[in-house]
Amino acid sequence: MQAGKNLCTAPLTGAVAQRLEEGLGGGIFVPEADRVARAGLNVALRQLAHSQPGRALAPEISCRLQLRQLKRNMAWLLLSSEQVESQNQHLLFDHMRQKAKRSVAKEQAVSTQLRRELHDAKQKASQGRHYMAECKEAYNQLKEQLTKEASQSEELRGQLQDRQHELDAAHLNIAAHQQS
Repeated sequence: MQAGKNLCTAPLTGAVAQRLEEGLGGGIFVPEADRVARAGLNVALRQLAHSQPGRALAPEISCRLQLRQLKRNMAWLLLSSEQVESQNQHLLFDHMRQKAKRSVAKEQAVSTQLRRELHDAKQKASQGRHYMAECKEAYNQLKEQLTKEASQSEELRGQLQDRQHELDAAHLNIAAHQQS
């Protein structure tokens, strides 16, 4: 086993995680996690890479101990990876929640502005209807007054014509009296 070839910083998922847990062959994938655990794993891998099978101190026992330590380090890395993933998901959800809050706040601000504009427009329309009603009432009063004045004017014209006829008749009577 060569220490340099077995280290990687790819995320730990699916079959790769299962291989790590079972300690099967293949590459060892170290997720981005706690630096201390990764350093421990690197030390264990180096020790495995530099151990020689011909040592006098029972290399098989040493390899088993190192394998246990390696499995502990991998378990720690798995746990750290899950914690980091959980934190990342929490941060992502928090970010999305904040983004949604900002979006809702913007929507509420726009909605409030539109409500104000609608209220102002309704007030202006109400004022316009009020002024229109006042104008219509003033128009009707003026029309009624003009009708009365026209009626009075016709009446006066009729009276004046009657007077004119009376005066003309009186004038003719005076002129006839003077000739006789």
